[in-house]
Amino acid sequence: MCLDSTLCPTPVTTRIEHHSARLKELETIKIALIDNFKSEMCPPSCNKAFVHQWYEQMNELLKQIDQTNQDFLQDLYKEFESYSQFLVDKLYKLKSTLGEKRYCLEEDSLDELLKKKCIPLMGEMQKSYERNLEYLDICFEWNHKVSLDLFLRSTVKFSHSLAKMWFTNGELELDNQAHNFKDGLNLVRSQMEVELKMREERFDIAVDALRQAPKEGVIAQALNDSVAQLEKMQISFENCQKQQNKLLKNQPVLLKECLNSYENVIYKFFGLERVKQEKLESGKYSDLEFLYFENSQFVVLPREQALNNYFGKATKKEDIDAREKLAATAYGILGETLPPEFSEPPTLSWDGSSIFANNQLKDFVNFNIVTCVSPLVPSSVGQDVTNFKKIIRDNFVLHAVKQRVQVMSQFEEEAASQVDLLEKEAHLRLQILETRARRAKEDIAHVRIAELSLHENRVERHLNAIKLSLNDARCNAVSDLETKLTESEQSFIVSLTMVKENLHLVNTSAK
Repeated sequence: MCLDSTLCPTPVTTRIEHHSARLKELETIKIALIDNFKSEMCPPSCNKAFVHQWYEQMNELLKQIDQTNQDFLQDLYKEFESYSQFLVDKLYKLKSTLGEKRYCLEEDSLDELLKKKCIPLMGEMQKSYERNLEYLDICFEWNHKVSLDLFLRSTVKFSHSLAKMWFTNGELELDNQAHNFKDGLNLVRSQMEVELKMREERFDIAVDALRQAPKEGVIAQALNDSVAQLEKMQISFENCQKQQNKLLKNQPVLLKECLNSYENVIYKFFGLERVKQEKLESGKYSDLEFLYFENSQFVVLPREQALNNYFGKATKKEDIDAREKLAATAYGILGETLPPEFSEPPTLSWDGSSIFANNQLKDFVNFNIVTCVSPLVPSSVGQDVTNFKKIIRDNFVLHAVKQRVQVMSQFEEEAASQVDLLEKEAHLRLQILETRARRAKEDIAHVRIAELSLHENRVERHLNAIKLSLNDARCNAVSDLETKLTESEQSFIVSLTMVKENLHLVNTSAK
């Protein structure tokens, strides 16, 4: 029997190959998840929901990897048990063969031979298998613990801190600043609209009084009042424009303060300092690591100075240790110091002696099966965490540098548009006010002309009515006079007739 096939049977080798291929598939998925997270973990897309979603996906994948390892370990146990039984059967078959072929005439001698030569060898082989499986179990457990406690939870806490920092100090502050700016503009405009509405009402009252004025003096006074209201409306709008221009001039200062505050928090969190030319020339930054983002230059501060800037200066040893552990595992300054239990993979303690002179069995225990799996054990996970943090650091610092240019450029465009809008609105409103003042005078003149024309027509109609009334009265008076004269004439004629008759009678009687 070949030594290699005995130490690592073909079914075991096949299982190892299949398991390694499966782990490589899962590792590819893991790397893709990590790479996607590192590229997307950047403002403004990063938030707690995004981090939590990635955590759930990664946690599920790590559980799947651990379950795959445990299933593989159980399969190895079964394969080695089956192979051990196969070897036992081979020993009994060997015993029978030796007895049948008379290589050993006494059965006790055969038993003694097996006990001294074969069974110890099988015992050592079985112990080797068990130690090997035990070591794999420890490695898998360590691998899962490192992936969860050091990599996943550390990076998630780190990312949660950054997402909260961006939301609190960056996104929320900028949104509040933008809302305050818009609210300020709207407040100034609403106050102007209220005052203009009041002036409009007073102007309408003055115009109504102007139209109803009975005398020229009253007309002139009402006209002056209406023009004064228009002038006050113009003053109100000019004041509104001045206040809005003042807000536009103050907004860049407030935006820069907001951006400076956010950038200071970010730079402290990552232990960076923006390079100043005078300090660069003085040699203060010598022997420090430089970082370049766009047109900005930074230095990585010494760890102790960075920790003091971020956490505050610590005096007691326990405070220093707590601060160092917090910075290295979860928050703040990028650290390379790892907790002792995560510093390196577990080692296998060997307390037995090899039965081979060339120590092949011992080498097998440490390396043969383990070498097929050990490349998948993240012995450099601490450095991976640090590199992970550095990539996200670069994302945030680069965004902070670009954000300043973008925010200020965007505001300059909005301010230019707002100023242009205000100027056009001011020009239009002033034209309207001037036109209204001119039209007020013209309208009043037209109204007065129309009212005089109407008054003249009313007087003429009144005179015509009076003439008609007088004519009617005259006609009626003449008719009555004629009737009375006719009646008087007829009465006089009757009286004369009676007098003539009486005279005739008298004359007749006298004769």
